[in-house]
Amino acid sequence: MGALRNQRHEAFCNLIARRDKTGMSNTACYIAAGYSASGNAAEAACSKLLSTAKVQARIAEINAPVIRKTRTTVDSLSAQFDEVFSGAMGSAQFGAAGQAAAAKAKLLGFMREKIEIGGPGAFDGLSDPEDVVRKLLDDTDDVASWPDVLRWMADEIERQLGDQAWLVTESAYMAVHVSSKSDERLNDINDLDDEDS
Repeated sequence: MGALRNQRHEAFCNLIARRDKTGMSNTACYIAAGYSASGNAAEAACSKLLSTAKVQARIAEINAPVIRKTRTTVDSLSAQFDEVFSGAMGSAQFGAAGQAAAAKAKLLGFMREKIEIGGPGAFDGLSDPEDVVRKLLDDTDDVASWPDVLRWMADEIERQLGDQAWLVTESAYMAVHVSSKSDERLNDINDLDDEDS
């Protein structure tokens, strides 16, 4: 298609295509392109121009390289992770293979680092688990889903605590076990002494 013949239409299309970066509204883009309308008239004229097929096609054309470049980046990174995974599996380097698989899953959106509930600052000032549960229940209409959410939270806590588990050696176990048995025997002896009195 190429640039539009009408310079103001072309300027408008370029401004609309970049509005995510500039933060300009559609109407502000219309006025910045050189049109003299203002207020409701500018909004109406902007809307009409934005709905024309030529303008929509030109905006799509301007945005296409960005979309294509992003897609290529995701696809190429995904392919690279596949190569790393295959090479690692071939060399029996299972840790590296797992990391490549996890990185690809994160790239494609299958894994999230954290799940956010509520807006920024929604949990500020909450000091204990009861406050958090109360806040969650107050802010949701879908109470039926909470058992599943709570099960997930319990599993996640268990998984994280499992990652922090200590290795208990036999000698450490025996020391604790023998110590607790000795305490039990002393308690039994004390109980017998109390009965004899």
